[in-house]
Amino acid sequence: MCHFYFADPVTVATLSIAQCKEILQEEADLSDIVQLVGRASLAQTDKITLDVARIIMDDFIQQNGY
Repeated sequence: MCHFYFADPVTVATLSIAQCKEILQEEADLSDIVQLVGRASLAQTDKITLDVARIIMDDFIQQNGY
């Protein structure tokens, strides 16, 4: 589990590419669990990981369609 963003208040803008890849990989693993048992059964750290991954996908990976 990646805990690097819990030690210091780090914004997503300061994450390295390797850290973003690690978060997105963990999100992919957690998504399978969420589909089986639901998000409510996850630990708080796993919920935060899912939220950070969603921020990365929404704000940094999606490209402008214009």
